[in-house]
Parts: sequence; structure tokens; C-alpha cells
Amino acid sequence: MKIWPLLLKAPKYLGFWMLADIAYVFSLFFFLNAIIDTADDGKKTFLLILELKKETDSFIISLGGRAGNANKILELFYQKPALNVKEIEKSLSMNQRTIRNVLNTLENENLIVEYTGNKRNKKYIFQRYLKLFY
Repeated sequence: MKIWPLLLKAPKYLGFWMLADIAYVFSLFFFLNAIIDTADDGKKTFLLILELKKETDSFIISLGGRAGNANKILELFYQKPALNVKEIEKSLSMNQRTIRNVLNTLENENLIVEYTGNKRNKKYIFQRYLKLFY
């Protein structure tokens, strides 16, 4: 049904209200499309996170006896993607030497990246996880 002939036949004061209704419907349509697009992007990101989690879990299982500590540290990286040894020690109550060994293992497998370049007070980032959001 074409609306423009109706607008021409309607009294002039109704034309404005009909146009306002049409504008409202179009703005609602664009708003709902934006919500759908955002939900689709969120779903894609979530599926990529699950894929990364599956990949990291399979690597952690291969670590044998160190798997428990590595899993705890990696779970912490999922919660906060940038951490240093002191933050991990405070959160998990683990020995710094154990933490450093696990971090070196994760860094050698390119799961995390040290980004300060310092010899002390190194800060690590879970770069692959963060890239999923950008």
C-alpha cells in the first residue's frame, strides 16, 4: 500500500502526524537492525572465545604436572588480560618462581606476550584473547 496518496488526500494537519509516525517506524527499524548486528557480533566473538579456550585447554592438558597451575594462571588472564607476577601471586597465592616458570611456558607457546621489555617487573598480556574484541 502506498502511503503518499493517502497523505495528499488527508487534511493537512493529519499529514504532519502521519509523517511523524513514518519517521518513528523508520527510526525503530534502524534501531532494531543495530541491535541485531550487535548481537551477531557478540555471538561471533563468543564462538571465537570458545575456540581459543578449547585450544588453550588442549595445550594445558599436555603440560602434565604443571597443568593445574597453568590452568589457574590462564583463567586469571581470561578475567584480566594484562597481569604481572605480583598480581598473579596476590590473586592465586602461588610461589613467584612457579608463576615465572608457568609464564615462560605460556610465553614460549605464544599464548601470552611480555610487552614491557623489562628484565624485572615484567607485564604480560593475553594478546590473542584481546584481539578477539577488536
